Amino acid sequence: MKKAHLFLVAAAVLSAALLTGCAGTKIIDSWRDEAYTGRPASILVLAVAKERGPRTLMEEEFARQLKTHGVESYIGTTVFPEEGLPSQEAVIAKAGELKVEAVLVVRFLEKTTGESSTPLRRYAVPAGFATSWAGYTASPTSMTSYTDVGIRDVSYGFYYAALETTMFDLKTHNPLWSAYTSTKYEDHPLKKIGPFTSTIVHELDKAKLLPGH
Repeated sequence: MKKAHLFLVAAAVLSAALLTGCAGTKIIDSWRDEAYTGRPASILVLAVAKERGPRTLMEEEFARQLKTHGVESYIGTTVFPEEGLPSQEAVIAKAGELKVEAVLVVRFLEKTTGESSTPLRRYAVPAGFATSWAGYTASPTSMTSYTDVGIRDVSYGFYYAALETTMFDLKTHNPLWSAYTSTKYEDHPLKKIGPFTSTIVHELDKAKLLPGH
């Protein structure tokens, strides 16, 4: 009886911790191609970041979590071991070689500090993968436009990292789903990779873009 009670308490504490972690990332706006009815079972994960270390951590965490949903995932820094981001041609060629159905691209947009706020935004979806990759990786805000329509969550002493995550269809090279997110953190942003990834994977599952269980 005592062990059961301890188990319930531990489960409650773990659940609270997970919920608190996920609360750090908010979906500001998202878009889905409603005409698409597939559920990609194989995905190439690419993180757009200057430093290889954070790129690898992000891609590995996405691969780990997507695997629990039955997705065969390929890690960008493993598939492309050379330094620097791969070219559009290299990504398309490797994706075809691996026979993946989609590419999931995560890119950092901006960091705000001090008295920070998370704007409510309406945002345009990135252009097709085959036509936008060069510009997409060149500048954080390239290929995407935003309009601030309100302000939420004013806070002090925190940092906010804005990221954009987009899934592209490898047959058409067009986006299937895209989300603009804001992640709140106090110390190091790398500690938020797990909760951030959980939020994105949950949204992809909710959008019926992951294999069913």
